[in-house]
Amino acid sequence: MKRLLCGVLLPFISCAFTAERPPSPPPIGKQAEAAKSRAVLRAELEASKFDAAATKAYLAPLGLQLDDAARLGSCRQAEADIAQVEAELDALLQLCPTYLPGRKELDAMKARLKPAREAVAKRRSDLGSCIIRIGGKPLDPSTHAIVVPESPTPQEDFAARDLAAHIEKLTGKDLPILADGALEGQTPIAVGNCPKTFRKLRLRPDLKGLGLEGIIIRTKGPALILAGNQRGVLYAVYSFLEDYCGCRWFTPECTVIPKTGTFEIGELDVRHIPPLEYRSTDYPCSRDADWAVRNKMNGTQTRLDERRGGKIDYGTFVHTFNSILDPAKHFATHPEYFSEIKGKRTPGHTQLCLTNPDVLEIAKKTVRTWIKYAPKATIFSVSQNDWYNFCECPKCKAIDDAEGTHAATMIAFVNAIARDIAKDYPDKIVDTLAYQYTRTPPKILRVEPNVCVRLCTIECDFAHPLDKSTHPQNQKFVRDIQGWNKLCDRLYIWDYIIDYGHSVMPWPNLYALAPNIRFFIANGVKGLYEEACYFTKGSELAELRTWIIAKTMWNPSYDTDKAIDEFLAGFYGPAAPFIRRYINLIHKPVLDDPNMHIFIWTGPNAPYLNDKAIAEAARLFDEAEKAVATDPVLLHRVQVARLPIMYVQIVNSKQGFKEEGDLLVDTATEDEGELLKRFEAVARKEGLTMIREHHASGNLDKWLASVSFAGKKLPIVRLGNESLDIAILPTLGGRIWKMVHKPTGREIIKRVTEKGFERPDAAGYEEYSEGAYRSPGWSEAYRIVKRDKTSVTLEAKFTSGLVLTRTIALDPKAPLVTIESALTNGGKEPRPACLRAHPSYTVPEVAKATVLVKRPDGSWQKKPLAGETEEKDEWLSGGDLPDGSWMIVDAADIGIRSTFERADVAQCLLNRSPKDARVNLELYTQETKLEPGQTLRLKHTIEVIPKAADALAK
Repeated sequence: MKRLLCGVLLPFISCAFTAERPPSPPPIGKQAEAAKSRAVLRAELEASKFDAAATKAYLAPLGLQLDDAARLGSCRQAEADIAQVEAELDALLQLCPTYLPGRKELDAMKARLKPAREAVAKRRSDLGSCIIRIGGKPLDPSTHAIVVPESPTPQEDFAARDLAAHIEKLTGKDLPILADGALEGQTPIAVGNCPKTFRKLRLRPDLKGLGLEGIIIRTKGPALILAGNQRGVLYAVYSFLEDYCGCRWFTPECTVIPKTGTFEIGELDVRHIPPLEYRSTDYPCSRDADWAVRNKMNGTQTRLDERRGGKIDYGTFVHTFNSILDPAKHFATHPEYFSEIKGKRTPGHTQLCLTNPDVLEIAKKTVRTWIKYAPKATIFSVSQNDWYNFCECPKCKAIDDAEGTHAATMIAFVNAIARDIAKDYPDKIVDTLAYQYTRTPPKILRVEPNVCVRLCTIECDFAHPLDKSTHPQNQKFVRDIQGWNKLCDRLYIWDYIIDYGHSVMPWPNLYALAPNIRFFIANGVKGLYEEACYFTKGSELAELRTWIIAKTMWNPSYDTDKAIDEFLAGFYGPAAPFIRRYINLIHKPVLDDPNMHIFIWTGPNAPYLNDKAIAEAARLFDEAEKAVATDPVLLHRVQVARLPIMYVQIVNSKQGFKEEGDLLVDTATEDEGELLKRFEAVARKEGLTMIREHHASGNLDKWLASVSFAGKKLPIVRLGNESLDIAILPTLGGRIWKMVHKPTGREIIKRVTEKGFERPDAAGYEEYSEGAYRSPGWSEAYRIVKRDKTSVTLEAKFTSGLVLTRTIALDPKAPLVTIESALTNGGKEPRPACLRAHPSYTVPEVAKATVLVKRPDGSWQKKPLAGETEEKDEWLSGGDLPDGSWMIVDAADIGIRSTFERADVAQCLLNRSPKDARVNLELYTQETKLEPGQTLRLKHTIEVIPKAADALAK
């Protein structure tokens, strides 16, 4: 694609300019039909005696007309449109007495006239005085006119009016919009398929081969063609304005349009078909319809309507197995529909049995129902639930074993659905995932043409381009994408571009974004979803990341440095040089070190966030704030960009406690308290509501409460016998903070200290009231109900109405702790509930440890942890569930055994992290809805076994 940028982006300069009034355009296209439709609505309105619903229906087009007046067409046309709306409203108000239901709607519409006029007046006051020459001839209403087809599509009409608005903003010139063939000597700027104009210019642009999104930008002397089909005609207009007239739409709130200067547009013959048919992200700033169409994003998360070209929409998006067959409804009567694991059908965290013929028929009917209820959607996802537990029944296992991957049963299942759907819906796509256990492609099994496979990058290192990283997961991903490319005609990518554990934290991946997009395209990828911070505004450099990926997904050769520099200049103004140096500072460590990796859960203790770097970043932001101190808008943007550095400063230095007798005392200084106040003020002004993806623990208010420890003193409840010393923090989640085995001095419960300070909320024994990590229960203050030397009973009431009561009892002599928890619905409405015990155990050398799982026959199944270097989850349910007991045995032969009532536990989670020297043996009850007054219970024990091998032998 040819690209020509005429000079640099220039600042806004307000310039009063009165354009020559061109003659009114003749009727175009379907105006007669529209007038007839309005007449019908008017008759219905009067017949209804101004019923509220009929009034709303009649006024809807008038409301759209007022909205358009602020941004589309020339100022002259906008003023005329507002006057027309006012005249029509006045006529209706004459007919509608104040007591009729529709009068309120009419008055509300009348009130919108003033702000609409003010918006047009502001637009007129900001008109520029640029000169745009095409083939040496300046644009002027006396010489040029915008031409649209005689019956323009909604997209062609919208594109022409927005082009007229932008040309007027650039030049102050009000170009008329005329129908194809209605020119009277003017030079055409043809928007869309204008055959009469094309013939007059002796040009035959080929639109058929462009698909929905390809563009043509072509000049012939002073004439210009901006053509394409459904979305392409819009993209042609915006590409022209961006590439040749210097316009930039950085965010919905930040548009840069040059006000002075000359743009010389010579011979152009651009034909571009985007390599990606689906271009999507989910940052809040990317959803606005005008921003999305101007930056050529077309994903399901956008608010694009028909006249802005529409979008590629998902009818169902992801993790839909439970929507096809919900185990809560069907397992009791049809366990054969669900995963068989170790010979037993499993209801909890299950998948579907993909070789069961009844499941296939139900899935076919379900997809047909989805299509019926979302007929405009293009893609319907039939995809695994967001956990493991694939079916191991003989039929499923045979298919998977033959193809060398658990993706085999998935593809065979989805292929069968797709063949059925194609009979009646040849334009619909059935989607599935290549994710976690289905990421490896089959050896031979091809994917049907109407199936889309979304390959996910979740395990990878994102500091470096996927195909350049030294990390083993990236190297495997390269092999996987190459395999899928051979088997799949429509391969999409589900990519991850933020840190989901700390979305307000510096995450240096900007220079990996474009290389990854190019790598995807080189390996046959047709669509790309860049999953980002969909859950809040104010995340780290959200707008800049959105800009880079939008530019690169449309044009993979777009230079990242250019994208960064133009965005910073437009969005931050005079502060741009300092923020540029900050970006370089954060990225330099990973660019210099190929073995420094970042993942979607990397924490603020990452090596690139060392004290020296954070201090320099803070200094740069001080300079940036000074540079824009007199501009409130730019200052706020700079302060939002600074939040990630403040977050790291808070997290890495704030939670410092010292143990003083029976208290944990916070050591925070006043400076740290002020830093937190500044963070909160900027975050709330921006609308930041989450600091990580987990809604239970990521909520801003909960996070602020968890780090607002300045001056706090946390009481310690101590229990002890001759074998164990236990320290409990009632006011911090009722957690077991410390557990020490006296004979060996061994720390049993994981305890986190940094720089000599305690971080009590970073580990320990926690409990949650739902299955989600750090759902209510983990950090709330518990009151002491009862206490003696060897036991304590705690209680916490949550805002949901749930009440969690926990008794922690120590055996009089043995190293044995019994924990009994009861979760009661004290409210008036049913509540989702799941008791989750989350103990973190200290294991000095995880790679030398073994987990032992008790089997029903009394034997112990060994799970060695040797060779593992990264954190890993392993779910145990169904036939894999321990038979009431499991344990971790370390290199020193010290065992930590967890026992529980088998009927209480639906599944277990074995989580281990060699880097953190930690192993979790987590217990989950069945997820359920508690009716008012109902109680969910969990009883289990923690036992320390000093010589585990001897104990097991006995």
